[in-house]
Amino acid sequence: MPKTISPSSDVQTPSPAKVSAGSIPPSPCLQIPAWECHLPHCYVLASTPSTNSLKLQVEIEMTDTSVVALLDSGATGLFLDTDYVQQHHLTTHPLSHPIPMYNVDGMLNEAGSIHFMVDLVLHYQDHSEQATFAITSL
Repeated sequence: MPKTISPSSDVQTPSPAKVSAGSIPPSPCLQIPAWECHLPHCYVLASTPSTNSLKLQVEIEMTDTSVVALLDSGATGLFLDTDYVQQHHLTTHPLSHPIPMYNVDGMLNEAGSIHFMVDLVLHYQDHSEQATFAITSL
């Protein structure tokens, strides 16, 4: 049964100069599940298109269906909308520690921190891979 998703803004906002897409190291692996060790300690959500952004039409596969989605390379991770996850009853994985999500200006995103992730299969042309999506309000 899918978990209930409740956003929270329990993280202090850093100064804008401290958060950038290129400076996000992986989270330290102290007392967290192994699968969380490769997640970043924060995400940066691009809100406006950039000349460096690439948008690709991809297919996302779930257990019983697949959908065509737009992949935007301007963000620092893969995101899936909270409402979409609830409507499709996707199985989520709770994080042991929330991951803060920031806007490109360094301010904490109004949706708050990431509390849940979901694993799906991502297809682009002849390539397929398992991908972990952060769940937030988009």
